[in-house]
Amino acid sequence: MNNKGDNEQRILIQKLHEHVEALQNGNISWLEENFSDRYFFINPTGSVASKSETVALLKSGAIELKSVNIHDEILNVFGEAAVVSVVNTVNCLINNIDISGKYRYTYFFVKQGGRWQIVAEQCHQFN
Repeated sequence: MNNKGDNEQRILIQKLHEHVEALQNGNISWLEENFSDRYFFINPTGSVASKSETVALLKSGAIELKSVNIHDEILNVFGEAAVVSVVNTVNCLINNIDISGKYRYTYFFVKQGGRWQIVAEQCHQFN
């Protein structure tokens, strides 16, 4: 891969780590800035949440993300778009219900105004 492609991949992996840190630390402003206005999240049950719904859930304190280990990254950059798949091993409570485990996340990024933004993500749990 060329240096530009390597650099874009480093930026995207950094964005994922920043995303996790923002979730763990309740950094809502990072999420609002780095989620596209048309962002949506598909959770393991198949429910879809918009950017505003996702941010509201995080603001409510219902999510307690204790730890996340990101591994098994697969990255594909297509010009101004990218698809990133990772395995996240999480220790997490939602509404005091333990949902800890291994999840395969797929993130969809678009580069707008020179910045990568998350436009969608989907996850499912597996053993």
